[in-house]
Order: sequence, then structure tokens, then C-alpha cells
Amino acid sequence: GKIPFFILSYIRGNFFVFKTEKNISEKGLKGSSTKLYPKNTTFVTARGTVGSVAIAGTEMSMNQSCYAIIGDYSFYTHQLILSCMKQLKSEAIGAVFSALVTKDFDSQFIVSPKIEIMNKFENKINILYDVMYNYTLEIQKMEELKELLLAKMTRVEN
Repeated sequence: GKIPFFILSYIRGNFFVFKTEKNISEKGLKGSSTKLYPKNTTFVTARGTVGSVAIAGTEMSMNQSCYAIIGDYSFYTHQLILSCMKQLKSEAIGAVFSALVTKDFDSQFIVSPKIEIMNKFENKINILYDVMYNYTLEIQKMEELKELLLAKMTRVEN
């Protein structure tokens, strides 16, 4: 298929994920419990590397080892989730944090600012997220170029 399929191993220190090693087809999407999530959906890993956070750089689906969080203010939502995960991880010190369940999120106290403040925040932070988005795309292109060049260098010519 051509639909990127997000799994926890794709979080590699970047905020955005564009390309995944595995994809799913339209038929696979319709025949499974996954959904197609919009660009700027925040993904949180629930198992394995518990609590890792990334943003979908394009529409993509995900596996059952993740949570998808969609908000009207994408970047505020992302920052809020980063903060929640930091708090949850600090509370888990000394305990095994092997899985993240929805009740873990219920324990978080969240203050919702007024709409005007949310709009101002989103407008100001949007510039930074655009830079990170473009930077991540640039890194991805360079990695693809590196793989292509390495493949050409290792090819034996007769």
C-alpha cells in the first residue's frame, strides 16, 4: 500500500514523522481497526518505548501500540502531550513503566486557556513548527540521497 503505517520505532528524535518503513493499502485500512489520521496528529507510544511522542507530517495510520491525539490546536496539543508525558514519566520513577493506558492520562490535571490565548500561542509557535517540519524533511531527503549514493558506490561494474 501507499499509506504510511506508524509504529513506535519511527520516532528517532524528530518531532515529525513523514515516511515509514511499512505502509498499508486502502483495502488493509478498511479491513482493520486502524484509521487514517490527519497531518499534525500527535502520536504517543503506549508500549515498548513508552511515552515517546511524534507528529504526523502527513496523513497516516498507526498500529495498536500507540495513541492518536487530535486537537483543534495541533501544536498546543503536541506541547501539552509532551508536558503530560514528562509528568507521567517523573511519577513512574522507581516503577516499571511498561505500558501506557488511558487511565494514566486521566490522572493529569490540565488547564485549558481561553480561545484568544490558544490562537495567539498557535500563531506564534506555528513558525517554529514550520522550521522543524522543513528541517525534518531536509534530513529525510539527505538520508535518501546517502542511501542512493552508498548503493551506487557498492555496485560492482564490469
